Formats: sequence, C-alpha cells, structure tokens
Amino acid sequence: MDAAAVVGLAPGGSGNAEAVEVTGGSSASAYRSLNGAVAYGFSWAAPLLEVATEGTLVALGLLLVWAWWGAVRRGGAPGCPPVPCSPASAPSWPTRSAGA
Repeated sequence: MDAAAVVGLAPGGSGNAEAVEVTGGSSASAYRSLNGAVAYGFSWAAPLLEVATEGTLVALGLLLVWAWWGAVRRGGAPGCPPVPCSPASAPSWPTRSAGA
C-alpha cells in the first residue's frame, strides 16, 4: 500500500531517476499558497516560529532521554535481557569438537 502511494505521488512516476520540475498539481498549489500566506504574514511570526521549532526539538530530545532513562532503570524492555550483547546473556551455541 505504501509503495503504491509513493508511485502514485511521485512526480515523474516510477522508474524515472531524473529530476522533475513540478509546476502544477495539488502539491505545487498548496506549496505556493502556504508560501504566499507566510510571505505577507506578520513580522513577529518568524521569530515566534523559530522559537517554537527550537522548543519542539528540545522537547523531543527530553522525551528521548526520559524514555532511555526509564529503560535503563527497568533493565531494558520487558522480557528482554538488559544488555543483549553481554557475555552473561549471550546464547550458548552448540560447538563442534575437533573430531566431529
């Protein structure tokens, strides 16, 4: 389903590796209308949006650290070993003897 959506929305269609200049269509008209609205917006909009973008990145970073710290305190995901690559939790594979 996702591949069909990508092929359907691709400007040059599937199999076209060259750059395609999009001058019409719904995505181009939406892009132009959004740029037109922002270009003649209030002068305080740019710094406000810049602060909002930085704040969003900081909030996402804090959520990532919070989720990591919770996983460290729990010892990993439920049902999984805390450190899968440590020698204590590594699976013991059957070994062949030299004569086999």
